Amino acid sequence: MIAPEALGNASQFYYSYFGRVFYWDSTLFIGLVGLLLAIHGALYSERPIRRVALWLCVGLVVVSMGGYTPVYRFFYEFVPGFSFVRAPSKFLY
Repeated sequence: MIAPEALGNASQFYYSYFGRVFYWDSTLFIGLVGLLLAIHGALYSERPIRRVALWLCVGLVVVSMGGYTPVYRFFYEFVPGFSFVRAPSKFLY
């Protein structure tokens, strides 16, 4: 919000972006339709489904933060096949 092009211009990604990670891995875009559908689901779904969906969203956001949380390290060490995940930010989608 303060300096959107501090690490380069997103429209000319290959020429001017010099961020630490890939641009598309560090941004989350939901859009108006997705936001409206999420609000509708949160208001009008059955209570058990709503609770599971909320915990699933929170858990996936935590896992998508990758090495910045201890949860990712735990999954990396103890969940079979999780060590093959190259970009944990994909869990946001």
